[in-house]
Amino acid sequence: MLRIREMRERSGWTQAELARQVGRSMHTVFRWEKGIRLPDAEELRILAKVLNCSLDDLVCDAPAGDVPTARRGGDSPDAPSEG
Repeated sequence: MLRIREMRERSGWTQAELARQVGRSMHTVFRWEKGIRLPDAEELRILAKVLNCSLDDLVCDAPAGDVPTARRGGDSPDAPSEG
């Protein structure tokens, strides 16, 4: 689930203001926020830049700024190391 609406509201912008910033229509922003249409990779990059957030902030379920960091190789901290 994308978090475009949350990031937009955090920035204090309306859908029209975000649409103007990213060069898309307000209808497109509405459709992104409702999950009717997904932004492509370039649109996601532009959204992250305009909203001053990371791509992870836009696409992860964790609250903004609370995105867990992935461990190398997905190992848990208690897993024995390879070697």
